[in-house]
Amino acid sequence: MEEKETIDAAQGGIIQKLKHFFANNKDKYFNLQGRLNREQYIKRILSLVIMSFLASGLTALFILLTITLFAVEIGGGVWVYRLIFMIAGGLSGMLSAVTGLFDIIFMVSGFTVIMRRIQDLGQPGWLAILFLIFPGFNLIGLVFLGLIEGQTEANKYGEVPSGN
Repeated sequence: MEEKETIDAAQGGIIQKLKHFFANNKDKYFNLQGRLNREQYIKRILSLVIMSFLASGLTALFILLTITLFAVEIGGGVWVYRLIFMIAGGLSGMLSAVTGLFDIIFMVSGFTVIMRRIQDLGQPGWLAILFLIFPGFNLIGLVFLGLIEGQTEANKYGEVPSGN
């Protein structure tokens, strides 16, 4: 009985931490209003890149481990390996869908972060669409946005951002 309560408490703790994280960071990653200074922009873009790599890496690792464990568990034979790759392919599709969902979330939040940084430069936020349209432009643009200083006074998009 104690084990079940411990598991429930641990799961409740994780769920509470996730709710707390999303409640506290919703405005940081999904707010279209206002401006972001260079420091805020760099922190948020790097965190999105790291989270995206982690999601993709964990998916690839899980698929690789699944294939390896099935191959070791079941053993030889061509038909067995074909079965393993069919199962892994199904898992891969399912995990790719989950990773795709995360990628959409990362893309939307990245778009809003870029848009707010562009607004800090005094330019209209819709210019962030260029990052989605032109593949070569996005990496150069991301670096450029991290290097150039924003406007030092209030502009039509809001006050000068401070802190995190």
